[in-house]
Amino acid sequence: QRSAAAGPLGIAVETLASSASILLSDETGLIGELTPAAATDAAAAAAAAAVDTDSLLSGLRTFFAVLSALVFGLFGITYIVAAFIVPKAAEQLEADTKRLRPGLWEEYEAKLEPGQTMATRPDILQELGEVMRPVIIGDFEKSAAQEEADKKAGIVDATVVEEKQSSGSNEGSSPSSILDTDNQWKD
Repeated sequence: QRSAAAGPLGIAVETLASSASILLSDETGLIGELTPAAATDAAAAAAAAAVDTDSLLSGLRTFFAVLSALVFGLFGITYIVAAFIVPKAAEQLEADTKRLRPGLWEEYEAKLEPGQTMATRPDILQELGEVMRPVIIGDFEKSAAQEEADKKAGIVDATVVEEKQSSGSNEGSSPSSILDTDNQWKD
C-alpha cells in the first residue's frame, strides 16, 4: 500500500523498494539479497542525492544571479559617476582653481588634446585636484577662522542686519526673522 501523504518522492521510494531486488556480493560470491527495509533506505538515499543535486543547482543559479546583479550594479554606478558626478566635480574644481590660483586651470587645460575636457581626462583632473587640495582646505580654514573671529567681535552677518533694519520698529507687525528678538513675545 502506498501512502498518499508521502507525496511523489515517497511513492517513488516505495516503488523502488518493492520492485527492486538488490544483490550484494564480495570476492567470494553471493552474500545475499537486500531486505526490503534496506532497499527502502537505499532508495531514500538515492532520492536524497537527487534532491541534493537540485539544491546544488539552485544554489549555483542563485550565485550567478547575484553575481550578475552586482556586475550590472557596478556598471550603473560607474555610468552615473562618469556622466554626472565627474563633470560637476570638474566644474567646481575649475571655479575654485580660477578663484584661488588664477592661471593654473589654463596650465592644466594646455595638457589636454583637442576636443578633450577635464571630465574626459580624470587623470589630469585628479592631478589638479591633488595640487589644489591643500589650497582649498587652507581657504576653507581661513574663512572659518574669519567667521569665528567675526562672531567673537560681535559682527553679525549682513543679511541679518539688513532684515532688522528693514523691519524697523514695527510694533504691530510679526517678527521678520527668527533672529529678531526685540518684539518676539509681544502680542
